[in-house]
Amino acid sequence: MDFLKDISDFMEREGVAELEISDGDCLIVLRRGAAESRETGQDGVEKDLVTSPLQGILRLRSSTENSLFADAGDRKRRGEVLFYIEAMKRINEVYAEFDLMVEDVLCVDGEAVAQGQAIMRVRKAEI
Repeated sequence: MDFLKDISDFMEREGVAELEISDGDCLIVLRRGAAESRETGQDGVEKDLVTSPLQGILRLRSSTENSLFADAGDRKRRGEVLFYIEAMKRINEVYAEFDLMVEDVLCVDGEAVAQGQAIMRVRKAEI
């Protein structure tokens, strides 16, 4: 598994958000984490900005449900879906990297977003 750490280090060093490795019937897709930057709010609490890992169309809702994956005030566990980015006819899920509370959603469902664009402001929270 050391080779995955090497690949991850390479992706971070080179600014690669997503990498696909294909070998016959096997496909491995690696994505860098979404929470990449921090800010300190007026209340002095450090907050993370969850950013888009790639350019595409932001999907804050599932196509089968009308409710948002995550809205202001929601608490999410590590690994739960925060939003999707639709790019090149693929749906790319973005997951919570830690237990968190959504402070604010900064973009609109269906909006075109750039790689690295802030989508949500969140803070670590115990659930």
